[in-house]
Amino acid sequence: MDYKVEKISSATYRLTLTVPEEEISERVERDLREIRKDAEIPGFRKGKAPLNLIKARYGKKAEKDAIIDLAFEKSEEILTQENYRVWGAPYLISHKRTPEGASIVIEFDVEPEIELQKIDGFKLVKSVREVTDEDIEQFLNDMRDDRAVWRAVEDGAREGHIIHADLQEIDAAGTPIIGRKYENRYLQLGDGEIGAQLSEQLAGVKPGDERNIVLDYSKAGGEGKEYFKVHVKAVHHKKLPELNDEFAQSVGEFKNLDELKDRIRKSLEFEAEIDAQERLEEEVIDELIRNNPFDLPPRIVEYALEETFREYAKDRTPKPDREEFFEKNRPMAVRQFKWIFLKERIAEQEGLKVTEQELEEEIEKIASFPRRSKPEDIRRYYRNPKARDELREQMLRQKIMQRILENCKIRVVKVRDESKLIELA
Repeated sequence: MDYKVEKISSATYRLTLTVPEEEISERVERDLREIRKDAEIPGFRKGKAPLNLIKARYGKKAEKDAIIDLAFEKSEEILTQENYRVWGAPYLISHKRTPEGASIVIEFDVEPEIELQKIDGFKLVKSVREVTDEDIEQFLNDMRDDRAVWRAVEDGAREGHIIHADLQEIDAAGTPIIGRKYENRYLQLGDGEIGAQLSEQLAGVKPGDERNIVLDYSKAGGEGKEYFKVHVKAVHHKKLPELNDEFAQSVGEFKNLDELKDRIRKSLEFEAEIDAQERLEEEVIDELIRNNPFDLPPRIVEYALEETFREYAKDRTPKPDREEFFEKNRPMAVRQFKWIFLKERIAEQEGLKVTEQELEEEIEKIASFPRRSKPEDIRRYYRNPKARDELREQMLRQKIMQRILENCKIRVVKVRDESKLIELA
């Protein structure tokens, strides 16, 4: 078979080949015989029409399909034979008939050739958010809020109360808008800008009252106004439990409030450490991409963006702007794919892999964690090949990060202001 391969960019090649006339004719005749089996031609029983009549009706399409099929079959043979590390599917550029058969031009992308220049020795900053007494206080307040008891209010609503109501949207003149009735809604007075507007307009209402209100969204960073008739069904206020030793004992196996606070601090510090480690690893990825430049296969990012945009735009009205979406998300997509290829290359160079034994040990470790799911359910889940592959990838990333970080200089900084975490990253 005659063919020629040309490199047209760092990650894209062009394959030109000739498919012999004899092979095209054999494939066309085979396909036409298959078509005849189901063809319904007037004057003939199904599958009994003469082959020359089938050829007259379906021959051009059969020939085109045969050439395309043969093009991809032959190209796959050549690329396998030449040991190209093809990324994605080859794509047909052109095909035309010649006296010898058909001339085919196919382009294909290959995995990028990455020469690792620097994968460690980075100077990094690990910024860890410091847990403060205010954080613990807020956590305790959230716990109290979760355990609050709601009491009915009969003497009129005021700030901080919750109104249970039916809402009928109306126009500016007070006429109800058909199809815009919302039952059993809860309105909190004094919660944010909209809550402040509700507090001002619904102060003093009692069960059974009706009142017209207007919500001005421009004051809350939005646009326009909406008008509603509010039918009050009930008014409630929230009674929080006292914050004392008895409260601590009610939420867990704690002797007193100090012991609960200590557990909360340790939990928040653990979460802060996890967040800091994740930020540190993202910084490592940025350093790896910056210090090991290479070109991606040109179509990989466009394909990914196209698929993401299709899902994003599917149920949205009005449809989002495609070019704006691509421009906004392209840098993130490039970074994601560069990390994927770098990760594979680093693992290859450093001889890092996850063995079946390591995978099974990790699954057993996960199954042994105290949780709602039963250990046998966890093991059953990880019998799924996709779940195993995802876990294997997570473990490989951990190995790669451990290998890199053990040879980096890391400065740990305690930070109170969360905005500083971004500045230090």
